[in-house]
Amino acid sequence: MNLPVDIRVDDNTVAIKTQDSFTLGHYFAFVDAKAEPKRSRMTRLLAEPTTTHRVIPLVGKPIAVAGMTLTPRERDIAPLGAVVADRDLYRAEQDTVYLFIAMPKPRKGLELTVHCNGEMLSQRAIEVEDGVAMEKLSMLLPGSYRAQLSVSGRLIGTPVEFTVATYTLAPLSGRLVSHELDRNNDELRFELAVESYQVPFEGELEVSLVEDHREVSSTHLKAEAPGRYAGRLAMNGEGPFRLQLVSTDDAERVAQVAIPGSRAMERDVTIIGELGKEQLFSMMPEPGALPLRGGFVTEGDFLATPLVVEEVVSDRFTLHVKKDLDALQLVVLDLESGELSVVDHGNAKADDEILVESESLLCTVFAGCVVDGRPFEGYSSFIRPSRLAIDVDVPETILPGQDLVVRLSLEGASDAPVLLSVRDQRLTATDRPSVRLGASAKKTITDATAGMDEGFFENEWILPSILGERDVVFCA
Repeated sequence: MNLPVDIRVDDNTVAIKTQDSFTLGHYFAFVDAKAEPKRSRMTRLLAEPTTTHRVIPLVGKPIAVAGMTLTPRERDIAPLGAVVADRDLYRAEQDTVYLFIAMPKPRKGLELTVHCNGEMLSQRAIEVEDGVAMEKLSMLLPGSYRAQLSVSGRLIGTPVEFTVATYTLAPLSGRLVSHELDRNNDELRFELAVESYQVPFEGELEVSLVEDHREVSSTHLKAEAPGRYAGRLAMNGEGPFRLQLVSTDDAERVAQVAIPGSRAMERDVTIIGELGKEQLFSMMPEPGALPLRGGFVTEGDFLATPLVVEEVVSDRFTLHVKKDLDALQLVVLDLESGELSVVDHGNAKADDEILVESESLLCTVFAGCVVDGRPFEGYSSFIRPSRLAIDVDVPETILPGQDLVVRLSLEGASDAPVLLSVRDQRLTATDRPSVRLGASAKKTITDATAGMDEGFFENEWILPSILGERDVVFCA
């Protein structure tokens, strides 16, 4: 059991007397709250009645309490960060690889490491301005490449992978018009726009779901309209996945279409909030999902919690109090920086509104309190809506030697860094900056809430005082 604190016994007698009136949660310790060895999620959210009311945030410096010293452990929480390539395939010794880096709140010691065929190729320090940076790699030899961010040796986000090779593009291109995941059947539903020589394609296609050159499932599709195809395929595996399109009449007409957010850790749902109603976040769309910050939010089960969040997407991060609360403490996780802060709110009355002060675009708030004599621990994430809108006017085709004219218009801000990637439509890119950043935030929330679905920690103590040891061994 990975405890959030190290526990040292300073007074065996007091500690033994305390063990039945001490509850250890994931972000809070509750003193004089009855601690029964229960492990369900609902007993964490609604534990058995007790009488007294002290809540201790498990963040920061050591805390002396009831014959013990609790020393909070460092939590492995990474800052928000992402790196993406402008495409997945480059011509050997000809094309320049552009790696776009995003880190809203950059840390000192940020580096980019590039590997080729598993061997270190380069490692360079990254200077981020306005939360973004661009790195170029030129004259690369054929091979499989992998690039990832790190801060002082600690890996950040998901690595980006791309291939350098000698190739000739096939006269077929496909574009993902829409897609969604049917979780009940592990099935991907999709709609494609397909062209050949800039003309809508109408022939029969064999469409396969491919993972690392391995076919997972396949189907044959006929055009529902000129250039339009729709189908469904079973999706199982780690990913990322692509749709491979092959004309049944001409095997040289081949195209691949990347499916964003299709890695297993990205498409799995993460509970990002459990106050009032479960809020679920995934990088894959599904029926009824709200698109947000590169991912999709859906609602789960209703939970009758004493604190409720009515709007996770808002400019005001507000907790609504449904019952009188004692000793309310908040731990605020800034998802952009990975930093934790504590708010000692104190008692609260039913119908109070608690405004969480945070300048972050994304944060997760952990609440600990005593309600009706019961210890309560729960959390919710908040997401500030984006007010930025970019309109891009670009021609779909240009003739050889013709100048490319692109017009951008920006709403919601006077200026902002913009990534503009221009490429042949047949050259796909698995990752997008918005999806990668959303996946980074999703992973941070997953790591920060790991184990909370199991409820409070069990209170079984072994005090090896006979051996003269002073450390408590906490048994799960």
